[in-house]
Amino acid sequence: MNSWAAASKLPSRPSSLFANPYYEWAVATDFAYYGKRAIWLPMLIELREKAAQEFARQVFDLQKLEERAQGWAAELRVPPFFADPPMRLAKPLRFISVLATRKFLARINAGEAPFELISRFELGRGTGPFSLKANPAELEPELEYPDLPPVVITGVIDDGIAFAHDRFWSTNNTTRIEYCWDQHELSPFWPFLPYWPYWNYGRELTKRHPVNGIDRLMGNSSYVGLVDENEVYRRSIDLDYARAGHKPLASRVAHGTHVTDVACTANPLPAPGTRPIIAVQLPSVTVQDTSGATLGPQVFDGLCYIIWRAASIASAAQTGQLPVVVNVSYGTIAGPHDGSSAFETALDHLLDCCNPLDTNGVPTTPPFRVVLPAGNNHLSRCHARVSLLPGQQRELAWRVLPDDWTESYVEIWLPSGAAALTFNITAPDGQTTGAFGAGYKLVYGSSADPLAEVYYFPPAMLGARALVWFGLAPTGTPDGVLPVAPAGVWRIRIDNPGVTPVNDIEAWIQRDDSAPGYTRRGRQSYFDDPDYKRYDDGGRAIVVDSGPSYVRREDTLNAIATGSKPVVIGGFRRSDWVPAKYSASGPKVHLSGPGSPSDIAPQAMAPCEDAPSHCGVLAAGTRSGSCTAMNGTSVAAPRVARLLAERMVLGLPSDRAAVFNFAVLSDTGPTKPVPELGGGGRIPFPPDRLPR
Repeated sequence: MNSWAAASKLPSRPSSLFANPYYEWAVATDFAYYGKRAIWLPMLIELREKAAQEFARQVFDLQKLEERAQGWAAELRVPPFFADPPMRLAKPLRFISVLATRKFLARINAGEAPFELISRFELGRGTGPFSLKANPAELEPELEYPDLPPVVITGVIDDGIAFAHDRFWSTNNTTRIEYCWDQHELSPFWPFLPYWPYWNYGRELTKRHPVNGIDRLMGNSSYVGLVDENEVYRRSIDLDYARAGHKPLASRVAHGTHVTDVACTANPLPAPGTRPIIAVQLPSVTVQDTSGATLGPQVFDGLCYIIWRAASIASAAQTGQLPVVVNVSYGTIAGPHDGSSAFETALDHLLDCCNPLDTNGVPTTPPFRVVLPAGNNHLSRCHARVSLLPGQQRELAWRVLPDDWTESYVEIWLPSGAAALTFNITAPDGQTTGAFGAGYKLVYGSSADPLAEVYYFPPAMLGARALVWFGLAPTGTPDGVLPVAPAGVWRIRIDNPGVTPVNDIEAWIQRDDSAPGYTRRGRQSYFDDPDYKRYDDGGRAIVVDSGPSYVRREDTLNAIATGSKPVVIGGFRRSDWVPAKYSASGPKVHLSGPGSPSDIAPQAMAPCEDAPSHCGVLAAGTRSGSCTAMNGTSVAAPRVARLLAERMVLGLPSDRAAVFNFAVLSDTGPTKPVPELGGGGRIPFPPDRLPR
């Protein structure tokens, strides 16, 4: 029988470096869930004082030395983008994304150079650099831009973007996708890599390359005026079945194609060159890890890539800087939910650098905006909130499902300044940890193959708030290689031994479902409280919190969308204006009317369902002429991204307040949703395709 080991102190690390529980779990499990054989891991770094430009140049200077003299720089691969950023980045970046070896991670956590330069970091799934050469790759000269000048650029970061689809064409039947970065790891011997290894991994397809460009691929795959898209994707290796990994374009529907259609459709078709698209295809290993715990580095990479290629388009077209809007239809559940996570801070900082203001608060450059979905977690039972009087205790029941092939996580965040609490965890087999406090960790199973680990980080190790982090191994495995944790109810008891009450202890279960189109891997765990009422007497889902349950529907907002800069969008049903039951909400807020959007609640809602009998909204399948329905706030957000692109063309405001105010004026429904769910209100966009 497995059992809990005695509590031990948390691993030592430099006091100046914030703790990272996902890294501690990766080390404890020998990176089994991060790509055990991977040498390189994507890493998002927040620098302490030195700017990203200085850090990158220092790395490149060291990498010019002979290998023995390179030191820690030999363990990094840094995109040249950070050493020579485009003019749009008007302020020095404090964040940088790199590929790092495990040796580098161990080095900084042991207090070795360059730990003194780093404040905190976030990890992604393992990948491999296209080139083992450390020095930056040389770029080919920019190609000419013979079309009309562009007026606005739309960026999409997603999975399964069908770049040959006719919904992304201009009036001359050529693609609007100027650049497409496929972040999937490839063999270094594949010939379709004309510009790489500039970003050190993946490959790039461009519209205008004379040999391997998207237009050339489409032209070489055309017969009697029709493009054979299957042949295009075979030529581009997206449908190369000798290549490992998931192939989203082999299915009739792909999330990225649907989202790109909603974000970029123009009717009538735009003139050539006027409405270019920059696409980023996330790697399948990151997408199938729906927890989102490894999402940050590669999404940040994608945003920087779009900034870089937007500058390339402006230079080739000989225009000034261009307005850009980027849609990122992804989300997570667990996190601090106060905008302080590494990725959220990096996103706010990047948007601040890209949208400088003069001394009068007037923008000095065309806008750069990012649109995120509110998330689909309103009814997921993944959020709990408890308050404890002195001497009081409360137990959370975490139900973990059997045959879950992925890890499960719980994060319990204590309020800032809270008195020290103690915790006690009981496994489904009755084995209990006993009471433990801050600064300790516990292991369930053997130390060589842990089935669960719990870390209790005091505020000093994270910034301002204490965190109890609980990581659990899969409860099922398809190959019998990885250890399996017991399914059932894990009970987490929280005690307040102090003399002051502790209010608003927040717990979130990390997302753990299966991505659309992917093999079923994860099974979402949830808090199981008998006081939680799911349905009313008529069998309808209850969407408003009431009663004594610690499980809460409110404050389930996408955990990467609680920052202060991105535009966040919820979803509603077009036919009767009813908010989608799954559309997540922020904490309760009190708004004073137009011009004062909440810093946390969604700014607005857009249609994500056509009607009760027509679930979802219609948009492109993976082949031209096809049409599929998808729902979720991930299809509401790109419709607002398209609205912002249209407003940018007209020179109208496009920030959070503009979206909030536009929703206030647009919502003519019978009743308005509460602001923590719908922000300023619902924007009744007409359908792009009518349901039959």
